[in-house]
Amino acid sequence: MGCRRSFLALFLGLTLGLVDFAACGVPRIRFKDVSRSKGIQSLAENHRRVPKWSKYDGATIADLDGDGWYDMVLSNHGNNAEWYWGTANGSFKSVDPRMKFFDVHGTAAADIDNDGKMEVIMTIGGSGGSRPSTPVLFSFNDSRKLKKSRGEKYRLGKERMRGRVASFVDVDNDGDLDLIYTNKREPGKRKAHLVYENSGNGRFVLKKDTGIESVDAYTIELFDINEDGNMDIIFFSRYGAAHLYLGTGDFKYVEDKDTLPLDLLSYAHSVAVMDYDNDGDLDLLILRGRRSPRGKLDSILLENTGKGRFVSVGQDKRLSTLTEYRPYHVTYGDFNNDGYIDLYITISTDYAAPRQDDLLMVNKKGLQFKLVEDHGIRTRGLPEDGNSAFAFDFNMDGNLDLLTGNRNSTWRLYENKSYLGNRHHLFVRVGRPPATELDPGLDRNPLGAVVKVFTREGGVFTRQVATPGRSHAQAYMDTLHFGLGKHKKIHRIVVEYTGGITLVRQHRINVDGEVIVGQFFRCGPGLTGKKCNRKPSCSIKNRCNGRGCERIFYTKCKTCRNYFCLAAGEESGPN
Repeated sequence: MGCRRSFLALFLGLTLGLVDFAACGVPRIRFKDVSRSKGIQSLAENHRRVPKWSKYDGATIADLDGDGWYDMVLSNHGNNAEWYWGTANGSFKSVDPRMKFFDVHGTAAADIDNDGKMEVIMTIGGSGGSRPSTPVLFSFNDSRKLKKSRGEKYRLGKERMRGRVASFVDVDNDGDLDLIYTNKREPGKRKAHLVYENSGNGRFVLKKDTGIESVDAYTIELFDINEDGNMDIIFFSRYGAAHLYLGTGDFKYVEDKDTLPLDLLSYAHSVAVMDYDNDGDLDLLILRGRRSPRGKLDSILLENTGKGRFVSVGQDKRLSTLTEYRPYHVTYGDFNNDGYIDLYITISTDYAAPRQDDLLMVNKKGLQFKLVEDHGIRTRGLPEDGNSAFAFDFNMDGNLDLLTGNRNSTWRLYENKSYLGNRHHLFVRVGRPPATELDPGLDRNPLGAVVKVFTREGGVFTRQVATPGRSHAQAYMDTLHFGLGKHKKIHRIVVEYTGGITLVRQHRINVDGEVIVGQFFRCGPGLTGKKCNRKPSCSIKNRCNGRGCERIFYTKCKTCRNYFCLAAGEESGPN
């Protein structure tokens, strides 16, 4: 049924579900389960047993092998883990990490030794504290054959723990990723968390007395909350209070009780850092679903009012729908490419009937998150229960897809088949600052960077190289999806790395495609190129002075105070 019909015909078409919204030009969101056709294994194929808690709050999505396609590492608690290599045709190839006898909890990935391939860490539970264990570390060779160890090569694997969460972060802003384990306390012990410094090429040194070892929570969110260039830590717990610790850049953390309304963060299941209102700064969504001693607690949206000050925007319009549910985990992204970040929230009933569908909530220009029904993702009913979800564009077609992982069930991949009209998108792939060629002290890792896309129509769209909704797993999302709505002229892209370093890309940026910002190879001082065999033609004396360059770099550091161009015609890209 088309659109050019009478009101009665249109009414009947809507009632009977016969209207073709695509033909009518009405954007709508629809997902299709493509798990089997894309290579995702079923519960029976991958799992050795089916415990009640067969998922563990999150997934690690990252381009592990640097081929431009996202790979997936999925925890199943004590039910084996899953490992999928992404391919250029948008499907996945499964390999068995052989973790069927391990109590796998949190997962994380990063290139810790700078060889162009990421390592993966899986934290292991400690049998209620009776048998603390060491995490398992995976590396792989050029043929992608997995090698499992306890991390001895990287000087890890000595300390045992009740493993929960592994997080990579550049604590000291030197370009190497350091490592933080946040764990559950062992009986009779006060200290639980471990902080390691990456001293270069993946050699780790345990740091003591950092200030966070005894914090009574183990799920964390990382971002620069006070905008001083250092990554800070929000500790949150579904069982109690939240805590904020500010980074100083030298492996010392200072507790802060004033910046955030911490009482509103208590009993949190999941936290999301996102710019929900497109004002150019990062806001906080606190998902709370567990009943506290005070009764049921509402989820909270905290707006960043500038310079790291956050205020609650209330439940009245933006999140009022959530009061009827027990939300468990959140992921986010622009599912309809209208330029605003939407939410997908998993719902738990603790295996009570009836099982409730997860929620897709569309952002209405920063004023309200509106519930969308009939989007194609439906619950299978008991014995499933809501747990994990993750938003990413697995096939790079511009429509943001969804991965879901329900307890007592398999992982499912949903392709976004939405008709979105004439709305545009942009992929930004984030590398290291090119100015490393001029000064090695300017090196930064993309993880944690804030990326802003400015359009000539006056829009600003903000994302972070981070996990789109945090609980136990950490992702490494260095190819960011931006919905742009009807904006089609890009003015510039700004990447704000940790440590006060900013990269600006402008000119020749087209919508509905991918743009690479920064470089994906790491050379020594005075060398450049993918094989590190050329000298850069630009130097501190060869300044751009603000002229129109394809790629310019600016930093607030003392050694380099102006704009710099890369060598003429040089393209920064993956190896």
